[in-house]
Amino acid sequence: MRRGVHAAFAYAAELVRPVPLSDPITYTRTPVTVRWHDKVERVGNISGGDYPEILSTIEHLLFNSEELATAGITLARGDRIELTEFGNYPLMLDVLEPPDGPIKVTWTVVRP
Repeated sequence: MRRGVHAAFAYAAELVRPVPLSDPITYTRTPVTVRWHDKVERVGNISGGDYPEILSTIEHLLFNSEELATAGITLARGDRIELTEFGNYPLMLDVLEPPDGPIKVTWTVVRP
């Protein structure tokens, strides 16, 4: 089922990495597919106290581990992902989330 969900809702993207020791700096671009999710959380108000409350948005990219293995990709913090379906919109991998099932690899992302 997860393969079908990923295939149906994934966006085209590219993993962009600098080529080591290249002068001038050049980049490799490896195509991948990702699902882009965000979660809004309320932060601050502690048990009805008089603390301010703010909304915080946490963005995630979900990858298919089988696709990554087939392409020989090992993701790392700081890797840049460009969503090609959104005009090469850049996101940077930040924290690898604990696994919560087969095939799905979840990273929180930040905007560079």
